[in-house]
Amino acid sequence: CLIGVSGAAWGFLRPTLPQQMRAQRKQTQGYSLLDKALRCRQPNQRQQYFWLAIQSMREVPDLDPEALRSYYSLGEALLIAAASQPNAEFTQDYLAEARRCFLISWAQDGDNPYLNYYLARTHQLQGKVAAAVTYYERAVSKFDKLSEAHYGLGQCHLLLRQQTEA
Repeated sequence: CLIGVSGAAWGFLRPTLPQQMRAQRKQTQGYSLLDKALRCRQPNQRQQYFWLAIQSMREVPDLDPEALRSYYSLGEALLIAAASQPNAEFTQDYLAEARRCFLISWAQDGDNPYLNYYLARTHQLQGKVAAAVTYYERAVSKFDKLSEAHYGLGQCHLLLRQQTEA
């Protein structure tokens, strides 16, 4: 009897638990597929893994809107997929969606150096170099040892013909 009552109470208090578990599985599956994509040497199969990873990670916010870093993870997958094939027809769509995901993540989880770096990289790949400089500078100011941000900042200064800053 106690198990039945406590089980009913647990279900009443945590009605979204199955959704949270599904969201967690989808995010884990997405990361696994992203890892496979990064290790795959065949371009068509790599792109298929990227697409599957992104589809899996797109489900996470719908299943559990409060899932930890769901938009950050999705944005990361989109950015990596876009950067891996810069001339593909989907690249600009992936970059635009990645930017939206990172901004949502910023609103949910707050500012951090890697989020600034990813926003900078997204803007740089979109050709918005001045905006990328701003985000790279924020990343560097929050974590001075983030070498990727220093490198990206230097690239942007070169693109803006600012040799001394580069």
